[in-house]
Amino acid sequence: MNSFECLTRRCLAGVFWLMGLVPLPPSSQLCSLLLSLAIRCCWIVYLVYLLSIGIGFWSVATESVGNVVGTMLFMGSTILGLLLLLESVLKQKTHRQLEDLRFQSQLQLQRLGRFGRGRQAAYLLPLIGTQFACDLVRVLISAEVGTMISPVFLVSLPLMWLLRLRYVQLVQHVMDLNHRSLQLRRSLLALAAGNDLWQPYGVQEWAQLQTLRKTYQRIFECYEVLSDCYGWGMLGLHLATSFEFVTNAYWMITGLYEEQNLLILTFNGATAVDFGTPIATLSWYGDAGAENFGGWLCWYTAIWALTVHRATRTEDCDLDCVLRYVLLVCETGSHAIIVTNTFLQQDDYDSLECCDPVVSVTVVGLLVPILGAQYLVCSNLDKFSERVISYYWKTLPSFLGLQFQIIAFIAQVMYVNLRVRLARRQLQALARELACSWPQSKLQAMYLDHQTARLVDLKRRYNELYHLYSRINERYGGSLLIIFIVFFAGFVCNAYWLFIDLRTTPSRLYPILQNLGFIVNVALQMSAACWHCQQSYNLGREIGCLISKLVKPLGSRRYNHLVSEFSLQTLHQRFVVTAKDFFSLNLHLLSSMFAAVVTYLVILIQFMFAERSANAYSG
Repeated sequence: MNSFECLTRRCLAGVFWLMGLVPLPPSSQLCSLLLSLAIRCCWIVYLVYLLSIGIGFWSVATESVGNVVGTMLFMGSTILGLLLLLESVLKQKTHRQLEDLRFQSQLQLQRLGRFGRGRQAAYLLPLIGTQFACDLVRVLISAEVGTMISPVFLVSLPLMWLLRLRYVQLVQHVMDLNHRSLQLRRSLLALAAGNDLWQPYGVQEWAQLQTLRKTYQRIFECYEVLSDCYGWGMLGLHLATSFEFVTNAYWMITGLYEEQNLLILTFNGATAVDFGTPIATLSWYGDAGAENFGGWLCWYTAIWALTVHRATRTEDCDLDCVLRYVLLVCETGSHAIIVTNTFLQQDDYDSLECCDPVVSVTVVGLLVPILGAQYLVCSNLDKFSERVISYYWKTLPSFLGLQFQIIAFIAQVMYVNLRVRLARRQLQALARELACSWPQSKLQAMYLDHQTARLVDLKRRYNELYHLYSRINERYGGSLLIIFIVFFAGFVCNAYWLFIDLRTTPSRLYPILQNLGFIVNVALQMSAACWHCQQSYNLGREIGCLISKLVKPLGSRRYNHLVSEFSLQTLHQRFVVTAKDFFSLNLHLLSSMFAAVVTYLVILIQFMFAERSANAYSG
C-alpha cells in the first residue's frame, strides 16, 4: 500500500509539472529550468490560440443567449488558464515558504512519534477517474451528435484538464494538512488521557506540550501560506466553475423544452458532474469532512438521467410534468439513501432511544396533520386527475419516510434539550447557593470541596450533553441535508401548484387542500426542527452566562481555575446541530428558506406564463 501511495504521488507530481502548475525550479538546475520554461511557452501558445478562437466567435455570439453564455465561459476559462500559469511563477517564494513550514511541522510530528503519510490514492484516483469517465461520455456523445453541442469541445479539453488538475492539486495539499492536524489531535489526546484533573505535569509532559504548541503553530502557518499561495487561483476557479455549472443547467433546461434530445442533456449533465466533483471535494476536505460525497453525486446523476429520460419520452411534457417527475425521483432516491444510512448506523441508533411524555405529545402533534392530509386525499381520489393520482401513490412511501425521519430527529433533540434544561436548573441552584455568604473557619474548606465536586459533576455532564449533540449530528446530519433540500423543492413546487389551482376557473377545492396540506406539514416540520435546534443553542449560551456567576474572589485558587476551565468549555463546545456542516439548523435558516421560496416561486410563475404564451403563439 505504501508503494502504491508513493507511486500515485510521484505520478501526480509529474502531471502537475507537465501542466505547469508547480513553481519553476531554481536556477542551479539549469536543464529542468529550461524544460519548464519550454513547457510553459507551449501552454501560452495554446491558450493564445484559444483566445483567438474565442474572439472569432464574438461576431456570432449575439444570435442567442446560449451563444453569448458559451463564448463568455470559453473566454473566461482561457484567461483563467493564463492566470494560473502566471500564479505558479509569481508565487515561487511563497511556495518555498510553504514547503519549509511543511518540513518543520513534519519534524515536530516525528518528535512526537505521530507522523505518517495519510492515504490519498483512495480519494484522488476515484476523483480523477470520475472526470475521465465523464470526458469519455462527452467525447462519445460529441462524435455521435457532431457540432450541435459545442464547436470548441475537443480543442478545449487540455484547458479543462488544466483547471481540474489544479483542483486535484489543491485537494492533495488540503488532505495532507488535514492529516497533520489529525496527528496533532491524537498526540494531544494521548497526553491528556494520562493526566487527571489538577494533576501537575512533569518535565517530560511539559516538553511534549511545548512541542505540541509549536507543531500547532507550524500547521496554522501552513494553512495561511497555502491560502496566500493559491488564493487568487482558488477564487478564479470557484467563479469559473460556478458559471460553468449554471450555464450547463441553463442548457439542460432549454434542451428539455426545445430539442428534448437525451444525448445533449446527458452531455451537459456530464459536464456539470465533471466540474462539480472537484469543487465539491475541495470544499469537503477544506471543511475537514470525512464522508464520501462522490457516491452521492453519482447517485443523483443517475437519478437525474432517469428523470430526464422519462420526461422526454412523454409527448405532452410541460413544466408541471417535469416538476412532478423530478420530485418523484428526488424523494425516492433520498428515501433510499436514508434507509441505507439507517441500516449502516444500526448500532448507534440503538444507543440513543428516548421516552418522555413531552416528547411523545409533540410527536403525536406532528403526526396528526400528516394523517389528516393523507385521509383527505385518499377519501377524495375521484376528484383528482389521473396524473396527480399516479404521482401521489408513487411518492407516498418515500414522502412518509422522509417525514417520519425528521420527526424522529425532532424527538431526539427535544430529549437532549430536556436534559440540558435539567443541568441548567442545577447550575442555577448552585449559583444561588454561592451568592450567599460563605461559611467561615473550618467549615469553609469542607464547603469548598463539596461545591467543587458539584461543579466537576456539572462540567462532566455538560461534556456528555455535548457528545450527545455530536452523535445526533453524526446520525442525522446527512438525512437532514437531503430532507431539507427535498422539502424545500417540494414546498416551492406545491406553492406553485396551489397558485395554479387558485387561478383555475372553476376552483378545484380538493387539489387546493392537497397542496395546502403538504405545505402546512412541511412548514410545520421544518419550523419545529429549526426551533428546537435554536433552543439547544440558546440553552448552551445560558449555561455559559451562568458560569460567570460562580466565580468567588474569596474562593480557593483551584475552585476559580475550575470555573475558568468550565467557561472555556462552554465557549468552545457549543450545542449546535448541523446538516453535515453545510448549514446550522436555527431560526435564521428558516427565515432564509422562506424568503428563497418567494424568489423561486416567482421564477416558476414566469416560466408558466412564458410557456402559455408560446403555446398560444404556436396555436
